[in-house]
Amino acid sequence: MRALVISGGGAKGAYAGGVAEYLIRDRGIHYDMFTGSSTGALLAPLLAAGEIDHARQVYTNVTQNDIFSAHPFIVKKKNGVYSSRINHLGIIKMFLKGRKTFGESFALRDLILKTFTIEHFNRIKEEGKKVAIAVSNFTCNVVEHKYLRDCTYEEF
Repeated sequence: MRALVISGGGAKGAYAGGVAEYLIRDRGIHYDMFTGSSTGALLAPLLAAGEIDHARQVYTNVTQNDIFSAHPFIVKKKNGVYSSRINHLGIIKMFLKGRKTFGESFALRDLILKTFTIEHFNRIKEEGKKVAIAVSNFTCNVVEHKYLRDCTYEEF
């Protein structure tokens, strides 16, 4: 069995997507299992569904607006260079609302639903590909492990 394992970490996961594209498309390597954590958990199912171009499009065009409903960072571009800093006012607003986080990622759920569709999910199940992911559930303060074969689309 050959498995493709993609770690998380935002840009690190996106970089791994480029490496995965090279291995699958250019080197012709076939994987029996796709697994990932955090950012890798978003990428692994798309690769298992054969959506390499779609995965690249998502990871090269996603912005913090696509992920965060309440932004923990202020990102600016000056002379072609991006810089970021903590959004202190946003953090104060979250504190006053009684939230336990710097930002809220409700927009991420919408991005996932648009990016990884039920058609992708069903294709993976029909083809019998193995997909396992690990995600952090900060609400419950636990790491959750999901196996696509054992889940409905909504659960996954």
